[in-house]
Amino acid sequence: MRPVADLSRLSPGSHLCAFYGDDEELSRVATAFVTAGLATGARVLYVAADHAVRGLGAALALRGVVDLDSAVDAGQLVLRDSAAVYGTGETDLATLAAAIGAESGEARRSGFTALRVAAEMTPFAEALGSAERLLQWERAASRMQQQSGVSSVCQYDERRLPQQDLRRLEVEHTGSAPAALTSPAAHFLATREPWGLRVVGQVDLENADELLAAVRARCAVDPRVFVDMRELTFIDVGATRELVALAAGLPADGTLFLVRPPAVLARILDLAFVRHQGLELVT
Repeated sequence: MRPVADLSRLSPGSHLCAFYGDDEELSRVATAFVTAGLATGARVLYVAADHAVRGLGAALALRGVVDLDSAVDAGQLVLRDSAAVYGTGETDLATLAAAIGAESGEARRSGFTALRVAAEMTPFAEALGSAERLLQWERAASRMQQQSGVSSVCQYDERRLPQQDLRRLEVEHTGSAPAALTSPAAHFLATREPWGLRVVGQVDLENADELLAAVRARCAVDPRVFVDMRELTFIDVGATRELVALAAGLPADGTLFLVRPPAVLARILDLAFVRHQGLELVT
C-alpha cells in the first residue's frame, strides 16, 4: 500500500486512493477527508450518489463541529451527484480533468484556501468500461492536480473491481487516505453572513499558518472580514501577532473584526500590541 496521508497537512496536488468494502467504510473515509478539508478553510467538493451524501451528512452531524447545511450555504462544501459530474463512458477525459482543475481557481476566487475533492469512483469506473481507460483518467487527474493544486481522494469499491485493477490503480496515486481522522486542533469554517470565518478550537504554533491562510483567502474577496471567536479556546501570542500584522496590511477600506474574542486575547491585545485601525474587537 501507498503511505497513509496526514489529512491535516495534505500537500497541494495530493492524489489519494481508498478502497472500501461497505457503505460504512465509504462514509468513514469520506467524512475524514471532508472534515479535514473544511477545517483548513478549503472548499471541498464531494462527488457521490445520493445515499453516500446522506451518510456524510449524518456523520458530520455526529462530529458536532461541522454542520452540513451551514457548510453548503457558505459555499465551502459542494455536493454533486456522481452521474451528473462524470456522465457516461463517452466523456472526454481531458475535458473533464480541465473542468475540475478550473474549479480550483473558482474556489480561491470565492475566498477559500484551496480545493479538495472526495469522489466515489466506482460507477464512473464501470461506465468507462476498461481498466486502461480508467488508468488514463487517473493519470490525467494527477497531471491536472499537480498543475492546479487540487487535492483529492478517489474511493473505489473493492468488491466490484478485479484485484489486479485495484493494484494498478494504487500505483497511480500518491498515497492512501486514512479511514479515520484525528480531530484537528481547530476548524476554520467559512461564513457568508457576515463574511468571514468561524474559529473552533485552539490556535498555536502548529496551526497558526492555517488560520492566517484562511483569513487571507476571505480578505482577498472582501477586505472587511469577521472572525467569529466565540468557540476559540486558546490562541498564542505568536498567532495573535500575525493577526495584528495582517490587519495592519489591509487596504484602507479593510477591517479585521474579531467577534467575541476570549477575554485573555482582548487583554493581550491591550497590553502587548498597538491597536491598528484595521483591527476591531466586537464584544
